[in-house]
Amino acid sequence: MVSCPFGAIADKSQIFQLIRAMQSGRKIIAQVAPAFVGQFGKNIPPAKIKAALKELGAKRVVPLKVSGPFHSKMLIPAGEKLERVLEDVELSDFTIPYVSNLMGDYVRDTKEIKFLLKMQISSPVKWQQSVEKMIEEGVDTFVEIGPGRTLSGFMKKINKEVKVLNIDKYEDLEKALDELKGEVAADA
Repeated sequence: MVSCPFGAIADKSQIFQLIRAMQSGRKIIAQVAPAFVGQFGKNIPPAKIKAALKELGAKRVVPLKVSGPFHSKMLIPAGEKLERVLEDVELSDFTIPYVSNLMGDYVRDTKEIKFLLKMQISSPVKWQQSVEKMIEEGVDTFVEIGPGRTLSGFMKKINKEVKVLNIDKYEDLEKALDELKGEVAADA
């Protein structure tokens, strides 16, 4: 995976075109923040990607360590397995729509969920677009659950005005709940 701050690259599509041209069947897997594009693939030396992106004007290109080929076509069989598992699952209608990272938009129809879950395993992530959509709809507080603050860092690049709470351990959960309760009380 490669992180590439766009910096002086005027047209982000140049990065996508470049990486696609360098690949044989691989594709961009994520655009999670304005300064981050991830790509997964074998047989493309990171030095070659770095040189080509620098030529386009990237200020920095950083190889990232990842634990698997997530959101790549290598996981199509996993998506197909998930589809079979979900065949017997009955989903209830939901009253609160959610934003799909596959589409970068709200899902409002329960019938779409199984297909979207299957496809998300092996498809590019539109995390940045998902977050921008939620902000556009008035969401101003996000909660990152799990170790580290990677997503919080991406959030600062997307929009510095939103609040991001981090929950890594139980104490963080208690603190976040207290903070959220305080906001709800202040809005009442």
